[in-house]
Amino acid sequence: MLTSKGISKGTPPPTPFVSAATTALCLSITAFTFVSQGRSGAAMSVAAFILLAMNILVNRKPTFAQLTASVFGLFYCGYLPSFWIKLRNLNIAGPQLQLPGLSSETLATITSYLPTLTVGLVATLTSVACIIAADTGAYFVGKNLGRTKLTEISPKKTVEGAIGGLASSVLVAAGFWQLFGWPGSMAAAAGYGVLTFVSSLFGDLIESIMKRDAGIKDSGNLIPGHGGLLDRMDSYMFSGAVAYFYITLIYHQQATVAPGARNGSTTMKVSDGAQPDEEKGLLHQDSPSHSKPALRSPTIMGIPTVLFAGLCYCTASGSMVILNKHALNPKSFGFTAPNALLCFQCALAALLVKLCELAGLVKLQPLKRDLVSIWFPVNLIFVGMIGSSFYALQHVGVAMVTVWKNVSNFVTAVCDVTIYKKSYSTQVWATLFLMLLSAMVGAYTDINFTWSGYSWQIANCGFTSAYALYLRSVMDKVSEHTTNKQKMDEFSMVYYNNLLSIPPILCLIFFFGEHKTLLAQPALQNPMFLCVALVGGLIGFGISFSALWFLSQTTATIYSLVGALNKIPVAIIGILVFRDPTSPQNLASILIGLGAGILFTYAKSRGK
Repeated sequence: MLTSKGISKGTPPPTPFVSAATTALCLSITAFTFVSQGRSGAAMSVAAFILLAMNILVNRKPTFAQLTASVFGLFYCGYLPSFWIKLRNLNIAGPQLQLPGLSSETLATITSYLPTLTVGLVATLTSVACIIAADTGAYFVGKNLGRTKLTEISPKKTVEGAIGGLASSVLVAAGFWQLFGWPGSMAAAAGYGVLTFVSSLFGDLIESIMKRDAGIKDSGNLIPGHGGLLDRMDSYMFSGAVAYFYITLIYHQQATVAPGARNGSTTMKVSDGAQPDEEKGLLHQDSPSHSKPALRSPTIMGIPTVLFAGLCYCTASGSMVILNKHALNPKSFGFTAPNALLCFQCALAALLVKLCELAGLVKLQPLKRDLVSIWFPVNLIFVGMIGSSFYALQHVGVAMVTVWKNVSNFVTAVCDVTIYKKSYSTQVWATLFLMLLSAMVGAYTDINFTWSGYSWQIANCGFTSAYALYLRSVMDKVSEHTTNKQKMDEFSMVYYNNLLSIPPILCLIFFFGEHKTLLAQPALQNPMFLCVALVGGLIGFGISFSALWFLSQTTATIYSLVGALNKIPVAIIGILVFRDPTSPQNLASILIGLGAGILFTYAKSRGK
């Protein structure tokens, strides 16, 4: 922003060398804070001295405005973000995971995979979640109900949107209090939500002031359609420092409710011997020998393996949907050959799996005529499932696609009862009907409703259910023809599905006439489209490995529950990234549908 026009009229921007030095020093402050476990004050002082000296040496006669603008940039982009590291490093014990309805054994299993819960970790998670909720709530409420302008600084902000953001932040803070028992009481959690919202709101407004004085709309163009990185992070700038101040100077002096105290147990203080070290961002225990170190599960880069595997699975699964939507969205690249894109991704996945076999990483079932003849009908259904998903993504928003995917559970359950004579509990049927109702209401209230898009989505639900049902009967037959006389493993399934999908998809390409216009598609000359298609194919291949890895680290119930929970951020990201128009009724149906999916997983696991 400084190099565009200068913050104030008549003030020359800093030289490229000083601008580069400012960026380097900002990163250095954060890095030094991390390495030194919180010593950001000294780093800021030294960095400010170096930057001021550079201004004098390079500009010869710098103005006071130039000096203050440079130091403010250092403070804003270097010192303030370092407080998130200091917040995370607050080593106060106390919070414990609380999941009502789960047995103590299941809760102990989940807790063993998680990092040690400290106030610093829980406060960081709570703050980030509150900011996301505040931004999301303010956006949707302001867009649909906003009438009264909040301030002249940012004309698009409304009082109604601010109220929606405040309510969302408080609700999320209360939810995290229910989950971790921090910060002590519901009133304290609500206050923390208010504090986080206010700091995030003013962080946004301060960045708006800087952009207005600089005469620019966005701080950069790193994120297409959203501006620069600072436009996405402005709400976080002051929130970390405010949260850190609140906890170190206020919270640690107050009595906190121990997890379970809400049910009548006794209360305790953080620690009588806990001494705050503001410079390092830690609270040390005077007598650490009084507590035994907790057993830690295997970690990767300091993150428990099961959590790391879950993050990989969720990231791959969600990214696949977003990238395919981006590639197929008519407003993005104008690519009109979805079957060709699908064929490319299947060929890439089959090739990568085969390369993994050649490298000795996996072992695949060889292609045999009898095995192919048994598997090919399943493969045709697989092609119908992924093909209809591609066509649905062209015309239906990511959020509604995510909600409608739950309908396949309803179809599968009905077929289970009628064909396989299975039975489900009343709770399972209640969640299934809630899924169906939310999907129908969501389609009815969808502003961008098209019969073609939802017809493909309904077909996708049918193909998905048929694939799951038919696969059960085929797996037993396949085991008679495999080399080890066992069911086909997941990597062999990925290999067979993707390799055998290529001939049917080529037929679809010719049936829909894509072969006539494929080479003339303008998107094929766009490097960004080619990158999206390639990354989408790689992630599609990676999903198989990440899913198998995550499933090997946890139980089937937690695996399914995480998959259901992962649909929520995917839906939110889809709405925000592609700017899908929505209404309060449509948004409510989406949230109900996603919540029903989570309840379905929980109810089904309880019924086993």
